[in-house]
Amino acid sequence: MFKEHAKGSEWIFYTLTMARNENLMCFDTRSEHGYLNAFQELAVFAAAERLETGNLDDIRIFIEGVRTNMQVFYTHEDFFNVFPGYVERSAKYLNSQLKALSALLKLNKLHGKEFLIFGIPLNALLRGVALTLASNIRKVASVSVDISLINTVVLLHLQGERQVNIFAGKNHVVRLSKLLELKNLKLKGMTAELEASADLELDGDLNMDQRIIDFSS
Repeated sequence: MFKEHAKGSEWIFYTLTMARNENLMCFDTRSEHGYLNAFQELAVFAAAERLETGNLDDIRIFIEGVRTNMQVFYTHEDFFNVFPGYVERSAKYLNSQLKALSALLKLNKLHGKEFLIFGIPLNALLRGVALTLASNIRKVASVSVDISLINTVVLLHLQGERQVNIFAGKNHVVRLSKLLELKNLKLKGMTAELEASADLELDGDLNMDQRIIDFSS
């Protein structure tokens, strides 16, 4: 399964491991900490697209996946101390979106997906909140990898390493270039969209979440 689905940095790690490269080390601590793996994340996103149908399995997959990553995130709060206030700021969005989602699921069961809320079809609101929440739980897990990478680079530097080759996804590279203020680094294909996707902060609309929650009360 890994051979069929691995790509990019995962494939590089796999091939170098098989070649028994003694200087190879993995800085991705998501599995170690307990975050969702890539297949579980995909299942959460797929479920988010289908929540309007009211299928109980989709609702369970989505809610359990979101709560798993949220719990891991809060359990490892100290790990994020390098970004003061990050956990507190992120928790506001995660908790708010989960409450809004629960309210929308209740309204969906009572009134159906075509029900209008603030002039917007319920299914559009439900899909929007669900996908934003799914993206946010994936982002906090991704940011934990950035922290692990920074810690690894700093440790290797203190140990006297003069050269370190890093293989990582584009979001990690963009964030690392900013967080460590790397010099003489040229990033090809940098766009405003890529820079926005690599932002540490979570997405969402707290005011809209609260309006949804109040509407369902």
